[in-house]
Amino acid sequence: DSHLPQEFVKNGDGAFYGSHYFSWDPSDPTGASGNPLRDGKFHFGPAWDFDGSAGNPCCDSSTEYFASTEDWIMRGTGSGSTDATYRTQWFAQLFKDAAFEAAVEQRWAEVRTEFEKVFTTEVAGAKAAIGVGAANDRNRWASEPKPRASRGTYNQEVAFVQNWYEDRFAWMDAQLTN
Repeated sequence: DSHLPQEFVKNGDGAFYGSHYFSWDPSDPTGASGNPLRDGKFHFGPAWDFDGSAGNPCCDSSTEYFASTEDWIMRGTGSGSTDATYRTQWFAQLFKDAAFEAAVEQRWAEVRTEFEKVFTTEVAGAKAAIGVGAANDRNRWASEPKPRASRGTYNQEVAFVQNWYEDRFAWMDAQLTN
């Protein structure tokens, strides 16, 4: 459940380039603590640091790789980095186990429609919720230098993100669906 959202948005930091959090609570088999996370397992999260995701690469020499809707970000197999951490992090190791890969494919089958909603309804919902705030933000910061290239107007930026999610979903679905 931690892997699929990070992979879906192709979050470079989710592949342990930057901040990625997890915790462990000792087991509480009787439930006396009232904490459902006290199951003796690692828990990844909270999800964090998505500025370099969804086709919005973060000032990196691997811009084309991160902008692409294809290829894996968290398996340590992509062309995005020569950093040893990228090839040896948790998920790169987990994907060496065929049972883990099968579990990811099974989980995708169970939750894929939630990811499909991102480009079919969620982007439009977020745009509506932001409303006039987007125009105010663009006007307020118009003269500030931008760390990333603009894709045009606000509507063009929104269309880019929506299309990026749709293409990413199609690519992942083709990879994870038997």
